[in-house]
Amino acid sequence: MAKRVCLFCGKSNAMSNEHVLPQWLLEALGIRKDTFKMVHSYLTIELNKRQHNLENLVNGRVCKECNNGWMSSLESRVKDILLNIIYLNDISFIRQLNNNDDSIRDDLIKWCYKTAIVLNNASNYRELVPIEHFRTFFSEKSIPHNVTINMGLCMESDVTWVQSQQLFIINNDVDVQQLLNGNSLKNSYKITMQIGHFLFKVIFFPEKHYIDYSTPIVELHPEYCLHTNSSEKREEGDIFYKDIHSFDFEAIHAV
Repeated sequence: MAKRVCLFCGKSNAMSNEHVLPQWLLEALGIRKDTFKMVHSYLTIELNKRQHNLENLVNGRVCKECNNGWMSSLESRVKDILLNIIYLNDISFIRQLNNNDDSIRDDLIKWCYKTAIVLNNASNYRELVPIEHFRTFFSEKSIPHNVTINMGLCMESDVTWVQSQQLFIINNDVDVQQLLNGNSLKNSYKITMQIGHFLFKVIFFPEKHYIDYSTPIVELHPEYCLHTNSSEKREEGDIFYKDIHSFDFEAIHAV
């Protein structure tokens, strides 16, 4: 029987049980014994729902060295800013994205990406995130190419996630048949999560793309800016969504 190797570093070190949501966050939200609602959908059609006990939602394919090393350090650096956003205590961070220290933004981006891909791998849905993305994230300390990370806020607090197939609005200059015959659509992935009032979405599309910003949205990566239909910045209140589905259901333009 082949020895298991770590998703991130690829080493056959002693494995740990990496909590998808850190224990300090479960304690802060008072949801350690709660269930985590997961939805797998095709476009807007819900295919199935499953629930996990949050305390037991772990990934056993992360080694102790990674879990207790760089991952623990990342958790410590984002803890305060995450709690402020999750509780809506202080969301001025959003308006100040372009003015904040790059390291703060980068840490939040990395935390969102790490959490989303560890969750996908730990769930009993098919594994969408290729192993190369885990290894790239570890070795290069950066988000893989053609990954976009968006964030938003929700008026109602919840803990849930949605995994769904992308909707695409194809640019007229794109050969649609070539796109459909290729691997872009089947290799893409989108993982959307809500933790408290905090919404974030990780999107991977292998081809060059951009998001349809017909609604206000904060693109954490790669642009770090608040996109709108005008050149004016919006207030924080304009980026509140009704629920996770309204945030999740946005189109991609392939160019």
